[in-house]
Amino acid sequence: MIKMYVDEHCCEYISLSSVAEEFGIGEKYLGKLFKSYMRENFTAYINRIRIERAKNMLVQTQLSVKDISEICGYSDYPYFARVFKQITGISATEMRKRDV
Repeated sequence: MIKMYVDEHCCEYISLSSVAEEFGIGEKYLGKLFKSYMRENFTAYINRIRIERAKNMLVQTQLSVKDISEICGYSDYPYFARVFKQITGISATEMRKRDV
């Protein structure tokens, strides 16, 4: 149920504390529970699913990389670029060029 909520709201502003509040449980407890079930911490999970969505959009749309970053929940484009490269090993621009 929590995973489903996070997946549905991942492109909005979402934090461990906001999810904990939504479900009426403690933030620390949710963090431990999330890591136990998902095998990665909350932030890593959010970044991974956001980047997966961004990768799909890079291939399926002609939107700018900056617009895609915003749609996927990143208000700070340089942060998006760093996270994208960290997760995929290449920049978003390079990925788009490869798939053209």
